[in-house]
Amino acid sequence: PRADLAGKRKCSLTGTADYVSPEMLNGCPQTYAADLWALGCCVFQMLTGSPPFRAASEYLTFERVVAGSFEFPDGFPPVAADLVGRLLKLDPSERLGASDLGDLKEHPFFEEVAWDDLFNTEAPEFIPPAQPTQEELDSDWELQSMNEMVQNKLRAECTPVSYTPNPQWAPGHNAS
Repeated sequence: PRADLAGKRKCSLTGTADYVSPEMLNGCPQTYAADLWALGCCVFQMLTGSPPFRAASEYLTFERVVAGSFEFPDGFPPVAADLVGRLLKLDPSERLGASDLGDLKEHPFFEEVAWDDLFNTEAPEFIPPAQPTQEELDSDWELQSMNEMVQNKLRAECTPVSYTPNPQWAPGHNAS
């Protein structure tokens, strides 16, 4: 980042509500420990399908983040619960990896990750998704045509109803 923006960037509120760290919400300067918080949120969501602090609104999500209020669902893997619990510490300096990233890499959750080989590993070959067969395309077209036919038939059979309100029932009308 540019030197004249460095201080401002570290204190600005950016990101997605479901991954924002409590220090960001409290206006405190940030370190990469905010990324450790987001990692904890991502691991939780990958295993449950939902972010740990999700609420009915962003405001309520932020309240839960600041309070550190989340629960592990039944069946959450214990090794993952240990990792997530250690990443979602309210105090950024207490998060796993905050003082030494090696601590994070050594966590049992990552025991099968060959950290030294990550940068040397080639991405797998991209295999594009299979294209639908002509039969599948025709079948889909037939279904769409049938759907349109049913909708047109329903429209033709439905008689529009006109409604004229009875002024005697109108609010404020004096029936006497």
